[in-house]
Amino acid sequence: MSRWLPVLVLAGLMHLPARAEDKLVRFVAPENLAMPLAVFENPSGSAPARGFGLRILFGVLRLFAKIAAALPGGRAGRQCPDRGGPGFRHHREISLMPQLWRRSIWSKACLLSLTGWLAMSLPGQCQTAPQPRIAYFDLPPFTSTQDGKPVGKGVPLISQAVEGLPIAAEWELLSIKRLTTLMTTEPLIVFGIGRTPEREQMGFIWVRKLWESHYVFATLASHAPVDTLEQGKALRSVTCTVGSAPEALLRTAEFGNVETVFAAWQNVAKLAAGRADAWFDVDVSILNHWRLNGQERSDLRLGKPINVMESWVVASPTVDPEIVARLRDNLAKIPKSEFDAAAIR
Repeated sequence: MSRWLPVLVLAGLMHLPARAEDKLVRFVAPENLAMPLAVFENPSGSAPARGFGLRILFGVLRLFAKIAAALPGGRAGRQCPDRGGPGFRHHREISLMPQLWRRSIWSKACLLSLTGWLAMSLPGQCQTAPQPRIAYFDLPPFTSTQDGKPVGKGVPLISQAVEGLPIAAEWELLSIKRLTTLMTTEPLIVFGIGRTPEREQMGFIWVRKLWESHYVFATLASHAPVDTLEQGKALRSVTCTVGSAPEALLRTAEFGNVETVFAAWQNVAKLAAGRADAWFDVDVSILNHWRLNGQERSDLRLGKPINVMESWVVASPTVDPEIVARLRDNLAKIPKSEFDAAAIR
């Protein structure tokens, strides 16, 4: 209903009777504008989004009133009758939308364009903030998906951590690249995301560290292990998931042989088929994806740890600070060992 409110207002103004129009002119006069703005002020004391939206609406109405009054046939120049009340102020009576609507096709086009613009932009000022929602990604054994639903050892722990919080009931499965992009604009809470210098600069709220694992190069067992970044640079190609923390590390180290894919199973397929010399990722993730995609552990070789990766609970900058505080309290009640068991063991 709120989206179409400006449309209804303008449609009513286009067919407004003269007597009602006179009253509306006095209502939208600048000195009377404070009343409706105060009524629609945000009662919570935060930013007055609804009042700001009405300020735009009434400002546009006054502008069109002046335009209509200046047109030939407008009623500008006549005085409103004195009602005799104390403090009553005279206002020049002007014709609002009816005079402008009866003008040329160009005037009608302008009005319809204004209506469409208000219908799309103004309601956004009047809507309340959306509820935060849980976003997760393919991170077995902690989180994964089956039949469109979240599964994994971490699902009960996540449910426990968000119990009682005002968040959306539905969880959303996203690729890691899509997830980090949406977090800059939408209220998301994510469990198990890697903490990197690049992500720290994006304004995310780092709620709690869950576990630590290690970045490694994985090769086929028939190949020599890759134990250092310099050895990895000498390879023909290294595969990793686009938008992931492993990719960010390789880019920072100025790797020129990185080939990215959208999903972990594609890394498995490329390495198993010999289309990539190595796969760079977190050790736990490599082992689980390799097994889940039907490969034998004996066919895989992991190199020495390259660096430590910290996995965190993270919230978007747009998540209410009160919700973040309550989430921290809930997480404090869950032992770290339970997250370790769900993600690493």
